[in-house]
Amino acid sequence: MWRSVPLNESWYKRSKNAVTSGIVEIYNEHLVTKELIGEHTLQLKVLGGEPTINKKVHSVFQYAIDKGYAKDIDLKITTNFTNMNKTYEMFDEFKSCKINASFDASGPTYDYIRRPAKWESVKKHLLEFGERYKDSYPKMKWGINLVWQLANCFTTKEWLPEVLDLFYVNENLKKMHGSDTKISMINCDGTGITLEAVPESMKHYIIDDLNEILKDYEHIPGAK
Repeated sequence: MWRSVPLNESWYKRSKNAVTSGIVEIYNEHLVTKELIGEHTLQLKVLGGEPTINKKVHSVFQYAIDKGYAKDIDLKITTNFTNMNKTYEMFDEFKSCKINASFDASGPTYDYIRRPAKWESVKKHLLEFGERYKDSYPKMKWGINLVWQLANCFTTKEWLPEVLDLFYVNENLKKMHGSDTKISMINCDGTGITLEAVPESMKHYIIDDLNEILKDYEHIPGAK
């Protein structure tokens, strides 16, 4: 049994004939999978939670693979890179795959925000990902969604350079996106934890830190 799922948050399916969105009552996952995915499906986008450990998400991927639909579907996945498992073998079966890595920071700031997750483990998985797919662009590509929030905005000097280095400097990972690709900055949701909670008198500290950091990356089109 599945609960009601808002497709505009968890699933996005675009076909040649229509865009499917809204609320679908899900009582039988196999029946709904057949309703969502078919020979005209062009794109499947999975957001929210962690798809690499969600067995119901896996069943949808497997259905698309078994039916021969995956080879014609562009897959978009958001993951936190807390693991590298056999789900990636499923990704390989799709026409293309775009991985969006969702990060809050790196180093101690990440560990503080995402406890008990550890940045060193996430970084290890990310480097493994780069090694595995370094010659797979554009079939496999990636980007970063950086969650901007009160807990990380005053420590950017401590963590942002490492994120920028991984995306724009690392020899394997930089091959997996265009040179002008930008990191997406996403404002965190939640009362009292967004940048709106920062007093106007203190915002210049954040801006000054960002400008100083970006001086080292201004030669990279996407980092400007």
